[in-house]
Order: sequence, then structure tokens, then C-alpha cells
Amino acid sequence: ISTTPSLKQDDYKNAHQNKNLRRCIARKFRDSVEVYCSHGESEAKVKIVGAIVERNGKFLMVERLRRSRGYFEFPGGKVEEGETDEHALVRELKEELSVEGKLVNIDPFARGEDGPVQLTCYRVEIFGEPKPDSDTLNLKWFTADELNSVAIPPADRAVVSGLLKKSEPNVSKNQQSG
Repeated sequence: ISTTPSLKQDDYKNAHQNKNLRRCIARKFRDSVEVYCSHGESEAKVKIVGAIVERNGKFLMVERLRRSRGYFEFPGGKVEEGETDEHALVRELKEELSVEGKLVNIDPFARGEDGPVQLTCYRVEIFGEPKPDSDTLNLKWFTADELNSVAIPPADRAVVSGLLKKSEPNVSKNQQSG
């Protein structure tokens, strides 16, 4: 296990109190430190769905009050046992933002991973104005260019990379030379 220079020695020691701990990834969030731990390859993956909501050329992102504070991520959440991705997204949008939503396309737009987290994002249309719940600190609309300068968790960053590629002008080499 390697230490992160921004961690204090006490934080590093506290991360190792769990005897089953095999790997820790520590990230500094503003004034506090949160430690995410994985207990090896056999650990079940956490299936998360995210909603890519676009309006007027801007994408909706949320900042959580506790989890991932200081980072913007796609709205969504954990897929519960027996739930489809679509049902989980619709439920999460109601709970998190008080809006109805529907998938624009049943095929995932992009996927990202970070440790045990497997994020699958879908393009979603929402109806109404999103209102943050008590677990959401902030919601904000960003242009594709602005997403480059925003703090975004690694799993969501992979999805943002896909959005940025899709928003680049599609000019083929034949058109450039022709």
C-alpha cells in the first residue's frame, strides 16, 4: 500500500485498522479525507447507474453532501437487487431530483469503473425542473468544455471523456484533404 502525500500519518494509520484490508485508495476532499477500501478481487462489484441529462447544450451534474463531496457526478445511484438499470434510474431521479425520467436509448452511452464501482450511464430525458434532495449539496448544468475543468470522480470521468469525444467536430481525413 502506498501513502498519499496529502494524507496525515494518523489518517494513514486509521485506514489500516481493518484487518481484512488489502488495498486502500485515499482521496482528499476539501478539508476532510475519505478512504475507500476494497477487499480484493473476489469482492462483489457495486452496480451504479448514471443519467446523462442534456438541455440546451449543457449536462446536469450533482455534488453530494457527504459521499464524493467536492466532486460533481452524474445523477443516479445503486441498482437494487432484482431491479433493471432503467427502473433504478427512474427511481433514483425521483428520489434524488424529484423529476420523472425516461431513457432516450436503452443502450448504455458509456461505462466507467473505480475500484468496486461499475458505473453505467444512459442518456435520459427528464420532465420538470430538478430539485436537489437533502443528500445533494448542489446541482449544476455544465457545457462539455466546462466538464474538463470540474472535479469529477474517476468512474464519471470516463463517461465525460466519451461525451467530449462525441461533441468534437466529426471531420474525416478525406474531408480535410479534399
